[in-house]
Amino acid sequence: MENGVEELELELFVECGLVYQDNYIFPHKLLASPSLKSLKVLHFKNVNVTGEILEHFLSNCPFLEWLTVNASRNLGNFRVVGPSIALKYLVIKYCPQESIQKPNETIRICDTNLVSFTFIGGERDLLLTNVPFLVEVSISEYDLRTELITLVFSQLSCCLSQLQILTLDITPSVSSFFLGPGYEVYNNKNQEFPMLENLKHLVLIVEAGYPWVLHQLAFFMKASPFLERLVLKLPFPTPRFWQRPDQRRKIEKSFKCQHHFLKVVEIIGYRGRADTHVMFITRNAVSLEKIVIDPVRRWLFPRGMDTDRGIKEIAKEVKARAHAMQKLKEKLPSTIEFVCLK
Repeated sequence: MENGVEELELELFVECGLVYQDNYIFPHKLLASPSLKSLKVLHFKNVNVTGEILEHFLSNCPFLEWLTVNASRNLGNFRVVGPSIALKYLVIKYCPQESIQKPNETIRICDTNLVSFTFIGGERDLLLTNVPFLVEVSISEYDLRTELITLVFSQLSCCLSQLQILTLDITPSVSSFFLGPGYEVYNNKNQEFPMLENLKHLVLIVEAGYPWVLHQLAFFMKASPFLERLVLKLPFPTPRFWQRPDQRRKIEKSFKCQHHFLKVVEIIGYRGRADTHVMFITRNAVSLEKIVIDPVRRWLFPRGMDTDRGIKEIAKEVKARAHAMQKLKEKLPSTIEFVCLK
């Protein structure tokens, strides 16, 4: 700090990246250092920091533009408020509440120049107001008891129309299984789906075998008329109780959503069962130019693992790649460029 460091990354890694009670606690006494003012980038990983400490950094570091908090157990309530704050990029990952008995803790973002916001994991209320420069949002792995898409669209209502890049985890929640697909906003014909007029790049984490996934894709394509790039991430095999091929075939035949701007589609974590998604998009995206197939789930499994799990995953990647080249490629029109990554 005395040398005027501009970028500080403090990562005290724990096994498998899990959050433990005994994570290192950032000491309050360091906040008294006047040399903090030079910071531009600050990353806390596996370090317990409170919202109060983070707010101190924001208020006392006039050049701080990028803040990451990963795996902090005692974050609590956190505010990013005021036009004087320089922050443009905010990332909060895997910061659970101290107790599920407490009311949801809040992250409040108001009257700021924030450009990008990423929130992954945790059961927190997100309150966003007056964020005119916010164009990129990524939210995933929320409370499995709540439909993420319903919750997120209400919390992001102030900025949905201005977003250019959006990442959402729309894998079905436990409630959708017990309450049925009509419970979800994208299956509720009586509830208006918000328009995303400026959206150019959409990333969706989906369950490949979930029968209503094509319904979800259709609604997103309709709501994003100027979308140019669509990325589908397929994390895990679909649970058996969600697999209903008969229902999916019905939806596939009856649902159409012609799109005129979508040019590139990328399938990450590809397995053979995603062919239906590709063909559905191909039939409806009239300007589609390129399809990229990537069987590697990089965001879940680090490359080069020599564990049994890693070896099995690589074997599945090889099989999926061969399937894509032999089966899927044959089904696509010759006008669409096909790329299968290694």
